[in-house]
Parts: sequence; structure tokens; C-alpha cells
Amino acid sequence: MIIFIGVLFSVVYLVVPVLLMLGLIVQSNPQKTGIESTPAITIIVIARDEEKNIADCMNALLNQDFPKQKIQILIIDDDSRDNTYNIASSIASENPLVRVIKNTRSTNWKSRKKEALHQALHQAAGEFLFLTDADCRPGKSWIKDTLAEFDNTTGLVAGFSPQQSTGSSIWNGFLFADSLSAAFASAATIGLKRGVTCTGRNLAIRTQAVKDIGGYQYLPDSVSGDDDFILFQITRHPNWNVRYSFHKSTHVPAFGPENFSEFLRQKKRHISAGRYFDPGRQAGYGIYHLTNFGLWFAALMSFWTNHFLIVPLLFKILVDWIGLRLFTKKLSLGMDIIHFLIWEFLFPVYHILAAPGAMRGKISWKEDR
Repeated sequence: MIIFIGVLFSVVYLVVPVLLMLGLIVQSNPQKTGIESTPAITIIVIARDEEKNIADCMNALLNQDFPKQKIQILIIDDDSRDNTYNIASSIASENPLVRVIKNTRSTNWKSRKKEALHQALHQAAGEFLFLTDADCRPGKSWIKDTLAEFDNTTGLVAGFSPQQSTGSSIWNGFLFADSLSAAFASAATIGLKRGVTCTGRNLAIRTQAVKDIGGYQYLPDSVSGDDDFILFQITRHPNWNVRYSFHKSTHVPAFGPENFSEFLRQKKRHISAGRYFDPGRQAGYGIYHLTNFGLWFAALMSFWTNHFLIVPLLFKILVDWIGLRLFTKKLSLGMDIIHFLIWEFLFPVYHILAAPGAMRGKISWKEDR
């Protein structure tokens, strides 16, 4: 009976990576027929207490290989208590394409960040919105090569944003593997036209598509997950398709958590968006994690019962490796197997630690006040 349950969990679990690999394979190249060669774009950065990062981020945006007269950069200072606003304003004073807005208004939403995004949308003059974070460093071709992914039916293009830190190579490898796993789910489900997640650190949206779904005020009132929810809505809209950009020039590196405690707080915030997912997505996530935990539990039980119970877990790890290797190949990147195995082991651990508080506790974005 125990062996039967182990095999059953394996079969159910493996449906997910197989479907994800299919989602990567079926994606086609864009037609590149629906936009001007140089449309106007607006870059939006929501920043709070980012005095260490904001100047480097703004310089990366100002150095884009794109006509400057077509760029508008909106820096929304979200109630920073450090020198973020002054640094951003100093740079903006020398660059007319940059505008710094101080978000000091109280909000009717749970997160001030949603208020900041709402303000930015109403100030945006571009046909396309590019979203990134203050701790990100987009490459020079980010705008140009991301725009190449749009055709006349594309409402949103998501991209890869690997996290890194100043810590050890092992910690950086773990962060990279974790970024890969989330991006794998994003790219593959977008390929299946069932997008479930993306990251606001690297996101391009047609302004009209945002207006067609009613703007940010019509998204769930969640502290986290605005990027996921806007992906859901645009995917569902009959006028728009969504795409994922694999090109290395469109990757946007970001500074991530420096230790496991910070990582758990970040995961708790990200997972909290699941409270507002529709029942189908919640059920899908629930079944996936339940079977994953079941395989690890069966492997632990194999030491006291039947040694065969470890085989389904080993097979699952092999399939995960194949799926992520396929994804890294499309991204023109590599992945160290040791870092992958560390992430594989910690994946159920950090979900067990973060999920209960994420689904029931109080969540804030950078200590909402």
C-alpha cells in the first residue's frame, strides 16, 4: 500500500514538470509586425529606502540603447525614510526625461505600493510600460530587445530576473536556482496560455492592455502579487496575448536576500498573494506542494520501511533537473548541479516555514507604516 501511494504521488507530481516542459517547447517567435520601430515608453520604479541602489538603477535606465526622446522615467518614492528621494531628485534635475514623485498619500489599499503603481499609471505618457525595481540593473538593450517580443496582439512580456547577493557562492547559487524555478513556471505557463506568475522586476506591458483591464484598482487588494494579478487579467482578456522573453539581453539581475531569514520574509510576502488566487490556481498549487511533500516524506520513511520508496523522489529530482536544464538552455545560461540539489532540498523546507504565516498572518511590503 505504501509503495502504491509513493508511485501515485510520483505520477501526479510529474504531470507538472512535463506540462511545464511542453509550455517551453510550444512557444513560437513573435511576428514583430504590430508596433512602431520607436514607440514611446515609460519606465516605472517604485522605491522605498533605496539610497544604496537608486543611483545605479537610474544610471542603468538612462544608459539604455534607445532614443532618449522616446523615454520617460518615473521614480515613485514611496515614503522613504532615508536619502532616496534626494538622490533621485538630484539625478532628475540633470535629466529632463526623469520625473520623481513623492508618494505621501494615505491609501485605501493594504499596500502603499499599489497606490504608488496607481499613481504611476496615471502619470505615464508611454505606449508601453516597463517595470523594474530600484535594486535591479537592466542591461543597455533591455528596452529595445524586450520590445522586439511584442506583436500587434501582445499585451504583456515577462522576463527573467535572477536574484544575487554579496554572500557566498553557495548562497548565490541557491538564489539563482530558486529564481530559475519561479521563472520556469512563469515562462512555461505563459507558453501554455495559462500564465500563473511573473516578476515585477522585469515586466513590459502595453498601456492600453492595462487600461482594458481597468488598471491596478481592479486587481485584488493584496500586499503582494500585483505582477501576478495583472498577468492573470491580461491573459484572460480576449484582445491580448502574453509572452516570455528568453533573450539574455533582456535579463534583469536584482539584489536578493542576504541570508535565509530575509529570504523567508520575502517568500512569505510572495506566497501571501495566493490568498487571492482563484480556486483552480489554489488547488493546482496545493496538489503540487502536497505531492512534493509526500515524495520527500516517503523517501524518509524508506529508511524504516521499504527502501524502494526513495526511488520516486530520485526520479522526481531527475525530472526537475531536466526541466530546469531545458529552461537554462533557452535562457543561454548554465546551472551548477550542486546548487540545484541544495535548492531541491530546501524547497519543501522554506515552503513549510513560510506558507502558514503567508496564508494567515499579517504581511507588509518593507514595513508598511
